[in-house]
Formats: sequence, C-alpha cells, structure tokens
Amino acid sequence: MTGQEPEFIDLYGTRPEEPGWKRCWHGREILWKVFWGYVLFGHGIVLGCALGVMVLGMVLGFAVDPGSLDAGLAGLSVGMGLLLVTFLAYGLFSMTALWRCAGNTTSRGATVAARGIVIAYAATMVWLVSELLF
Repeated sequence: MTGQEPEFIDLYGTRPEEPGWKRCWHGREILWKVFWGYVLFGHGIVLGCALGVMVLGMVLGFAVDPGSLDAGLAGLSVGMGLLLVTFLAYGLFSMTALWRCAGNTTSRGATVAARGIVIAYAATMVWLVSELLF
C-alpha cells in the first residue's frame, strides 16, 4: 500500500458467496436443498437434455442418409453414449454431494435415509454398468 489509501477491513463477513455446486461438493449445503434441487430435479434436467441429444443424434443421422436406417441408429447410439457419460458424471457429483451434506439437517432419520439412497443408487449404477459391459 502507498501512503494515503484507505484500508478495507471486512468486519461483517461480506465475502462473495461461493457457488451452490461448490458448497454441495464440499458438504456445506443444507440437506433438503441438495436432495430436492441437485438430486431429484437435477437428474430430471440431465435426463431430459440427454434424451433431447439422443433424438437430435437420430434426426441428424437420418439427415445424413435419409434412405438408411443404419445412419439413424448410429446417431441414436452416439446420443445414448453421451447420455450414459453425462448421467454417470452427474450421478457421481450429486451422490457425493448428498453423502457429504447428509449431516446438515436436524433429523437423524433424514441423514440415514440420504445415505441409504446413496448406497442404493451406487449399487444400482454398479449393476447397470456391469450389465452393459459384461
């Protein structure tokens, strides 16, 4: 600092607020916000967008070769691959956030239920991926 400039001292904690996804990832968000906002509604949004990409891929496949069913199926399979990657990545984020934020509630039963949902979700994803690969 040079001479006459005022110095700012943050007495009231007016730091800029961090984004919601970052609070969720670090376990600092309230459980109900994570469950309803990121897990339930977030999965619906990701699934809706991914299904739109699948349909778009199929339409683009038919646009490339209108007389061939294989082109549409190729576009659909590319869209399904994108759906799988996106859904697994978002599922990993949302379930990690749910597990970490499970203790941020006053109800012990809600904590146990949230962690039970994470365990059931993980078991389902492992089963689905193993069925796809083997």
